[in-house]
Amino acid sequence: MHPGRGVGARSGDKGSDANVGVWARSDHAYAALRGWLTTERFTQLLPETAGLDVERYELPNLRAVNFVVRGLLAGNLVDPQAKGLGERLRARIAESA
Repeated sequence: MHPGRGVGARSGDKGSDANVGVWARSDHAYAALRGWLTTERFTQLLPETAGLDVERYELPNLRAVNFVVRGLLAGNLVDPQAKGLGERLRARIAESA
């Protein structure tokens, strides 16, 4: 089930790695988010992550999933701190609804 537009996202950097957290506002929305936003779908929504090591962590007490993308920021001059990555992901999720 698609999580819809009711998700939040925040992103940032740790060295050359990017971190993207996505959370839902309700238990029902979290169940949808958790099942829908797989690592594979994440890389489809953010094609610049394809071919990189993407790790997914579930944080059920926060109704969130967190992705770490290894090496994404090495040489990235457009968004060197990955601050816009979370908003790009939210926009892509909304577009796919």
